[in-house]
Amino acid sequence: MNSVDATVTPDPTGRITPGMPVIDSHGEQVGAIALVRPADQNAVAVEGAVDPGDAIGDELPHPESGDEPAAAPDVAARLLRTGFIKVSATEPGGAGYVGADQIAAVEAGVVRLAIARSEVTPPV
Repeated sequence: MNSVDATVTPDPTGRITPGMPVIDSHGEQVGAIALVRPADQNAVAVEGAVDPGDAIGDELPHPESGDEPAAAPDVAARLLRTGFIKVSATEPGGAGYVGADQIAAVEAGVVRLAIARSEVTPPV
């Protein structure tokens, strides 16, 4: 008999809500969910540097205007394609973005990451 792991889903962001605690791969609390964005397979793909004034740059978030994710263009494009969460920090250095593909599980009202706190993408 095959068992299916109920915590595995292509895009776990559908089961995440603001305020949920976030635990890293070492079992340490990173913070709480501040924002959830599901995957957008139609998001712009970026390789290399982007000029904010060109056609691709116009489709990416602009951190200066408060758009999310506030990350480098190539990182922002990846996060938009995969889906992401924004984590508010419980201590300095813990805030940032985590791609949906870096989420290990969502269970019992807790988001468990497949990465360490140090691997969370900090905002620019």
